[in-house]
Amino acid sequence: MEIKNKQQAEEFLREAKANISEVENWLKNNSDNKLERMEELFLKLVNNNLRVEINKEEQTVTHYNSENVWIMQQDIKNKSFWFSYYRFWVKFELEFGLKYEEVRNFLNTMVSKHFNLEGYTTRHHYG
Repeated sequence: MEIKNKQQAEEFLREAKANISEVENWLKNNSDNKLERMEELFLKLVNNNLRVEINKEEQTVTHYNSENVWIMQQDIKNKSFWFSYYRFWVKFELEFGLKYEEVRNFLNTMVSKHFNLEGYTTRHHYG
């Protein structure tokens, strides 16, 4: 398309912006891309933990974030992996529109994949 005047340039720009917006929406909602972005967020949150505390008596491994607040805890005895609702779990509900079961299933997959913990159940705690 040859642009001959300001009006044509503005129209071309409007159409280009609309096309870009359409592509961005498609990418945002494309399931493969969504799963990729969910995994990226998971890894970002996990990699933000700066301290790990092992409690042999209670058989737990607790992970703390950069503010020294717990974000997740592995309960070895009960094969549970707990996530802080406010600092971890809710991010997947809000950013990706996931329901409880969807977050739990996704986190079960991530715990299995990235921590090699088969058979663990993921849960959230409001702490």
